[in-house]
Amino acid sequence: MMRAMRKVDCQTTQEEAIRILQQLKYLSVAMLNEDGSPYNVVVDCVYDDGKIYFHSANEGQKLDCIRHDPRVCAVGYSGANSDAANSTTRYASVVIHGKAHILEDKERKLEIIRKEAAARGVTPEKIDATIAAYFDVMAMVEIEIDAITGKVNRA
Repeated sequence: MMRAMRKVDCQTTQEEAIRILQQLKYLSVAMLNEDGSPYNVVVDCVYDDGKIYFHSANEGQKLDCIRHDPRVCAVGYSGANSDAANSTTRYASVVIHGKAHILEDKERKLEIIRKEAAARGVTPEKIDATIAAYFDVMAMVEIEIDAITGKVNRA
């Protein structure tokens, strides 16, 4: 459960939080290991149709955590610049709480791989080669957003 933001003058609208999320290429995603200890990893991400997606190998700690407990908290930011004269940092950020699961729909997985690669400027030929080589050993994780909060410090 997310607490109310203390610095309400920095809080964005939900629409602006989504716009910030749409521009992000990376998120830091926190989850829980089976023993309850935290695990946090930075992932390439893409936002599509109200959900967040990231790819992973078919096995490993991320997927073990998600299978154990699908709850995640993700953080992303952009435009972080130091403003020494005012003793602050300018930024736009989001905090997301949601539930992650491994996407089983192969057509949707393919669609998201292509969207993520295109957003990174990967050529269609390279996308096709990557899909041919890695599709069967790649997992796609979908995060259903339960709550999102945006925060900016512009002035």
